[in-house]
Amino acid sequence: MIRGGHRGGAGREGHFVALAQNTPLVTSPGAGVLKVRHAGGTEARRPIQGGFFEVSNHRATVLADAITING
Repeated sequence: MIRGGHRGGAGREGHFVALAQNTPLVTSPGAGVLKVRHAGGTEARRPIQGGFFEVSNHRATVLADAITING
């Protein structure tokens, strides 16, 4: 859920950031890095390739062709 943090990444049309009160959107991420910043300030970065990124109802959903979790 997107409450106090934000999600961002490289889209096919450029970099984007999704905030808690964002207008719903669906986009295709390009190859790049998905960054998740939590309300407490911690950050996670994951290499991602293709798929879909959706923001609606205070949630960000990523359906990726490939994402690196560890390493």
